[in-house]
Amino acid sequence: MVSAVSSQTATLNLLASTAQADDDATKQAAPDVTAYDADRGPATQVSLSQEALDKLIADHKQNPDAARQTMDAFTQPSEQRSGSSAEQAQDSIAKAFASKLQEVADRRGITVPEGQSLDSAYLSDQIKLQGFLRFFEGQKDQLAARQTEYDRLSSMKPVPQQELTGKAKDAALELLSSRGYVAPGPNHSIGFAVGNLYYHFYGDDGSVKTNEIGVPTSEAEKQTGLATLNRLIQFSQQDVSDIASLRGDELNRRIDDLYRQLGPSS
Repeated sequence: MVSAVSSQTATLNLLASTAQADDDATKQAAPDVTAYDADRGPATQVSLSQEALDKLIADHKQNPDAARQTMDAFTQPSEQRSGSSAEQAQDSIAKAFASKLQEVADRRGITVPEGQSLDSAYLSDQIKLQGFLRFFEGQKDQLAARQTEYDRLSSMKPVPQQELTGKAKDAALELLSSRGYVAPGPNHSIGFAVGNLYYHFYGDDGSVKTNEIGVPTSEAEKQTGLATLNRLIQFSQQDVSDIASLRGDELNRRIDDLYRQLGPSS
């Protein structure tokens, strides 16, 4: 028997959204599923047959209010329903929820430590935690390359964009046309790379300019690039070992704070 949290809506949200994410061909590392303290209240034994549970989750996607009413009916005190049939319904519902939770956990590669029950709150925490840890490991893998790029950019002198004229400009416009574009109009520009050059087509004045890829075109652009690299380097060098012991809102706040470190300082 598995206890579902007192907010059936939260459990349905988790199962429905996670099942949908797992079925997508381009699923993300971890959907942003949040469990709140209010969803961790007194446990209520609830369950459905497998067929009924599948239908309830499908109904929830189409009509959350109706699905919630159905769950509320199942979670009424047993004395409001008929004796043994009510107990059998509760037992089958609990088993169905346990099965669905375990199915999601298996797909996500989530294991439950000894002494820890598998419930929607724990599963939600693990989905978010493991998604972040995979992201963080990816950032660490790029640390050496980013440090090398930071050093290279630090010693580089900016080179302004070079404006093309005459035959060089005509050739660039032919290149633009060969890619299926027409020359841009006012408040519009087009850009693309060819080899180690980046071409810029500006609609406001009709100019065409190029710059070498990887070379800043101004000191401001250089400093912006250095600031971005520095944030990424600092992010991947920090110790996040404490995060695995966090749960619920505390875990969500910690992960959100970490992600915010990647944004530019205000």
